[in-house]
Amino acid sequence: MKKPFPVSIPRGPFPPAADNPDNPKDKFGKVKPCVSLIPPVAILAEALVAALGAHKYGPFNWREKPVNARTYADAAMRHLQAWLDGDELDDESRVSHLAHVRSCMAILIDAQSTGNMIDDRFKTSHGVRDFIAAATRPVPKT
Repeated sequence: MKKPFPVSIPRGPFPPAADNPDNPKDKFGKVKPCVSLIPPVAILAEALVAALGAHKYGPFNWREKPVNARTYADAAMRHLQAWLDGDELDDESRVSHLAHVRSCMAILIDAQSTGNMIDDRFKTSHGVRDFIAAATRPVPKT
């Protein structure tokens, strides 16, 4: 399976870390993904969900046996729809629905990157991409 990751990851317009000529690791660290851009509270909330999942299903269970992509996509969409409907916390876990969405996506990314994802998505048609392109209005000039 082709891994769905870019060969070159853009660093973006944010300021790079300050140069420290005394640390030879700096020049190597600057070219790797900047993990510190991820909000820490999001990581911690996702960790709560991951711990609940580890207790309920076993840690890293998605690596022990292949997982269906749509199982996790459907779960993520249910949590997102609950959150969009004004529900903040999952009834069972009492943790944010948004943290559940992140956890589902993390499992899918990991399973896909390790070849442990059963790809039961619809056949590629690019219909959604084409629909969004057709339905997108031009940005008004200011």
